[in-house]
Amino acid sequence: MSTSQTAQTLPSTAEDIENLVHLETMFEELGREDGLRDGAHSGAIQGRVSGVERGFQFAREAGFYGGVAELWLLAAQKGLVKVSSRAEKSLQSLHQQSTSFPLQNSSDPNLLDADPTVALDRLRGRYKVVSSSMGNLMKDQSYVPSANAEDVKFAF
Repeated sequence: MSTSQTAQTLPSTAEDIENLVHLETMFEELGREDGLRDGAHSGAIQGRVSGVERGFQFAREAGFYGGVAELWLLAAQKGLVKVSSRAEKSLQSLHQQSTSFPLQNSSDPNLLDADPTVALDRLRGRYKVVSSSMGNLMKDQSYVPSANAEDVKFAF
């Protein structure tokens, strides 16, 4: 083989670099597309899990407030405790708000009560009103976000 034939069969160094850059760019684009697809899938799963956990926390707190209202209303009806008419109305209102707590997010921005965060804030406010109207009867009762149901204590 002569030197002129060898030069014709081997690509030049500039062509080699250009081919490598093209190959590298192609792999970067493919990797980026795969990463975006996998990231979107992973993000959707993590978002759902996070939403379920947060929704559980909201519902648990709303259930606590409803349970407190129901407990004190029953205790008052059975004559175990004496509560003022104002406190009884506040307890009824708290119980009604807790039973109408939204179980789904609403896409309608005009429905403030359909937003669980707003509804929970209102429940917290109503609970403070109930606590102040009940006086010493409810001084040790407050919602404690924890994993154990035994941590929540009621005292008569």
